[in-house]
Amino acid sequence: MERLKVVLLSLALTTVSVGIFSCEKDEGIPLAKDAEGLITSMPYQWKTSLSTDGGLIYGLIRESVSFDNNVLLSSQDGESIKMAMLSSRSGKILWEWDDLFEEDRNFDVSRRYQYNQYFAFQRGNRAYTIEGISKNPS
Repeated sequence: MERLKVVLLSLALTTVSVGIFSCEKDEGIPLAKDAEGLITSMPYQWKTSLSTDGGLIYGLIRESVSFDNNVLLSSQDGESIKMAMLSSRSGKILWEWDDLFEEDRNFDVSRRYQYNQYFAFQRGNRAYTIEGISKNPS
């Protein structure tokens, strides 16, 4: 019985010691401040490449488009220009969409409509609708 008490006390002290010595002070987000203490810049939370060759993306979405705290942007894979839904928390590309007529490959979304899970935009004399925008669209 005495030996069990010693083992349990030893185990408890080891656990507490590991907990104390493994703690590290959280420095928080490094912020750049001016002489008056005002924040002038913050670091990136994430970074995602939307172009496979690092070149200019020719698709354009002129207004902020977001669904379920995710953001819709243009992406490009070689000659293929797509719309991509990115997670605003991680920057991960959730899905890409490129079901456009060939003439509309260099899309320019300046007028658009959102309703629940539907996203619609006009390109020339054609109207496109993406259903299930926050999931993988159809």
